[in-house]
Amino acid sequence: MKRIFGTAFLVCAAVFFLSAQQVTVSEAIDLQDDIAYDILGEWSGQFLLLRDRAVTFQVYGFNRQMEQVWEKKLELDRRRPQIVDVINGKRGFSIAYTYRDDLKSHLKLHRYDPAANLVDSATVATVGEAFFPAPLNSLVSEDRSKLLLYKLEQFKDIHLYSIDLDSLTLLWELVLAPDDLVFERDFQQMLIDNDGNMFCVLNKDNRRITTSSHHYEVFSYGPSLGFQLQRFEILMGDRNTFDVRFAFDNLNQQLVAGGLYTDENLSRASGSFYLRFPLANPTDGILEFRELDDTFALAFMGKNFNAKNKGITETVVREIVLRKDGGILMIGERERIYQRNLSGGRFDMVGGRYVTDYYLDDLFIISYNPDGSLHWENVFHKKQFSQDDNAMYSSYVLVKTPSNLRLLYNDEISHENTVSEYVISATGQFDRNSVLSTDSKKLRLRFRDAIQMAANEVIVPSERRGKLKLVRITF
Repeated sequence: MKRIFGTAFLVCAAVFFLSAQQVTVSEAIDLQDDIAYDILGEWSGQFLLLRDRAVTFQVYGFNRQMEQVWEKKLELDRRRPQIVDVINGKRGFSIAYTYRDDLKSHLKLHRYDPAANLVDSATVATVGEAFFPAPLNSLVSEDRSKLLLYKLEQFKDIHLYSIDLDSLTLLWELVLAPDDLVFERDFQQMLIDNDGNMFCVLNKDNRRITTSSHHYEVFSYGPSLGFQLQRFEILMGDRNTFDVRFAFDNLNQQLVAGGLYTDENLSRASGSFYLRFPLANPTDGILEFRELDDTFALAFMGKNFNAKNKGITETVVREIVLRKDGGILMIGERERIYQRNLSGGRFDMVGGRYVTDYYLDDLFIISYNPDGSLHWENVFHKKQFSQDDNAMYSSYVLVKTPSNLRLLYNDEISHENTVSEYVISATGQFDRNSVLSTDSKKLRLRFRDAIQMAANEVIVPSERRGKLKLVRITF
């Protein structure tokens, strides 16, 4: 088995300090044969990296100085294993994967300890035909004890599997077939709670050409519901949704959402909304709409603000941060993607030349109180431009701490770059700081794929010219 660096450690991990941060960089790893990699958890001062190399699966252990100290090959089934998800837990990590047998595709789970020793294994379900299987999507509960897998069959049936990761058992299996489902048009989001219950949210009649009112159709199923499929609707009145993100609040046992709505022009958001739906008392639910303030829209849109057609455009709701009191923080980002013909560019499948431009610019955070009133809102400026990279180096990572939030991002997408952060208080006040410079360090940081390891620590993958480095930032 090929080691990444020699026993003499001729090239050691780099450690440097900038202002209040300590940055530690690992040795480079060649990714030429890798399909994917996963940054796993940290246990007893060591964190793990899993490399999926199609025919082999290897785990690498790193110490606090980001030096590789061991590696181990994992043995999965030899019948064409394909990893579906990798889940880190309190006492190790689990791998969910499929394999083929008797013309069927089976789902199996392996559980490993922090030294990557196999401690338990179970085949939990048959998930389809072996040939041309529908792809499986996965979700993990907030406490990382439950795994939800789902796939679309025959363009109309949603097959779901809920799995207990502690006992490696199938909690339930369900085929959901809503009436008149057009998956690409209607499907909004799938959720799972800490008890293994699922929530499937469908976005219905979100088009001005329809005569019926826009609403969300929610299906729920699981042990807390007596394994009875339940359905309820959330009416949006005369408003249409521009973009939305749902989340399940396990502490307060409620479905919540934050989004942007439009009154007339479907390409422009004119306001934001907050949704709270308590499962125990649905009649106590709240849906509050709020028109965007012109000052806020101007700060977010900049020179693209249109005084005649007010609002914001080309914006995505990235995530919902849950507050303990039942409120939420909604984070949005301006995203523009353009594909254009360019002489001398690449050829596509029909012979045209094209290039794809990615612009990921300013962020906003809107904080809603549990009663639907506005707590605070603010805009956080950044500008990121790249081409033909699927924006892998753009966007941000959110680091949550008990006292504040941190937004880390690349100032610009280039080989020589400055990394900055916003440190945001619970009341929306913030400071902007420089974290590090990548000049002469051969780093290209993928913040949107970073993993928070502790309240004051994040690990960011860096990919440059087929080489992976792992960067630990400690605040």
